[in-house]
Amino acid sequence: MRHLLRTAPRVLGALVPLLVPLACSAFGGDASEATHPDAASTSDDAAALPPDAEADAADVGEAGLEQLPVLHPVCPPPRAPLSCSGADCKTRLLYEPPTRPRFPFAITTDGKFVYWVEQDTNGDGYNGNAKARILRVPRAGGDAVEIAAGQDGTTALALDGEYVYWANYEGGAAPVATTIMRAPRRCPSSACPAEPFVRLNVSGRVTELVRGKAGVLFARASSAALIRIDTSLATPPRTASLTAVASGLAVGGASVYVAISASNFVAYAPDLASWSTFTPIATDTAVTSLTSDCTSLWATTKTDYFAVDEVSHTAAVDVKLALPDVFDSAVDAKFVYVARANAGGVEALDKFTGVKVPIWSGNVFALDVDDEGVYWGDHAPATGGNLYVMEK
Repeated sequence: MRHLLRTAPRVLGALVPLLVPLACSAFGGDASEATHPDAASTSDDAAALPPDAEADAADVGEAGLEQLPVLHPVCPPPRAPLSCSGADCKTRLLYEPPTRPRFPFAITTDGKFVYWVEQDTNGDGYNGNAKARILRVPRAGGDAVEIAAGQDGTTALALDGEYVYWANYEGGAAPVATTIMRAPRRCPSSACPAEPFVRLNVSGRVTELVRGKAGVLFARASSAALIRIDTSLATPPRTASLTAVASGLAVGGASVYVAISASNFVAYAPDLASWSTFTPIATDTAVTSLTSDCTSLWATTKTDYFAVDEVSHTAAVDVKLALPDVFDSAVDAKFVYVARANAGGVEALDKFTGVKVPIWSGNVFALDVDDEGVYWGDHAPATGGNLYVMEK
C-alpha cells in the first residue's frame, strides 16, 4: 500500500539500531548505538552499492531439493520489450485463486518463480488489514505453492539469498512491532518452513521491503522510518527516522532514496550512516511511487512523472500527465510501468517520448518487472485475485 503525504517537513531525526533477535543461534549479533551526524555536516557523497554476487551464483541443488533460481541484479535495470511495444505484447494468466475475491500485494520474481502476497475479504483484505498468504508460481506457468498462511497484515516482501522475506505486522500487540519472517525459496511443494527472522520495534506497518546489494534489505515503515536489515545479522538493523512519512523507496546505483514530496527527496549512503536532502522540483506535491533504473530516479505524482539524475539530483524529465491512484511502479530500459487503482490498470510510460501506453485495464495495487515480463495482480473489490504477466 502507498501512503500519500500532505506535508513535507525536512528535518531528519536520529539514526538508531532496531533489533530484537529471535530464538535461533544463527541470528546472533549485538545491537550497538549509532546516530546520524548533523544534517549540516553531511556529505552528498555515498559509497557505491557492491556488486550483486547472487545474480551470478545459481545453486546446482541438492538431492531432493529444486535448484535455487538466480536473483536478479539491482543494476542494470531489466531489458526493454524486444518484439512488442507494450500495447501489443502478449498478456497471459499466471494464477487464478480458488475463491474470490483475493487481493494481491507486493509482487517480486527470481529466475524461475513469481512471488506475491495475497489477502482475502476477512478483516479488510482489500486495504491490507487481513491475514495474508505468501505464494509463488512458476513464471512459465503451473501450480502455485502456498509458502505461508495466517500472516498478520502483510503487504511487503522481498528476496535475498536462499530466502523470501516478508513483514508480519503486529498491530494488536503491545508494543506494536513488525516481525520480518522468512522461508526458503528452495523447498518441496507445500512444505516451505516459515520462521521468524528479526523483530523491528517500529510503531508503523512496514509498507515496502526492497532488496539492495546481496545480504541487505531496506524497509519503509508508515511510522516515518527507513530500516536497513543485514540478512546475516552480522550487524543489527538500523533505522533512519524522518519527521514525515516517506511515500517512496528506491535502491539506486550508489544510494538509497526516499521521497517525501516532489520537493523533498533524501539520499542515504547504503549503510544509512550519512544522508543528504535535495529538491528536484519546487512543489510540495505528494509523490505516489518511486523507482530507479540505476542512473535516474523515476517518480510519479497525480499530475506528472519525472526523472531525477542520481548524480546531480536535478530533474531531467518532467512529463505533465494525469496519473491518479498510482500504487506502485517499476522500470526497465525503456518504460516506467505504473499500477493504478480505480480502473487505472497497468500503463507503460515511455522514458524517452513521454507517451503513455495502456497495458491492462482494472484495479491494480502492485506490479514488478524483469527481463522476461511485467507482472501484476487484479485487485478488483468483488472479483480480484488473478495474477498476470505481459511477456516481453
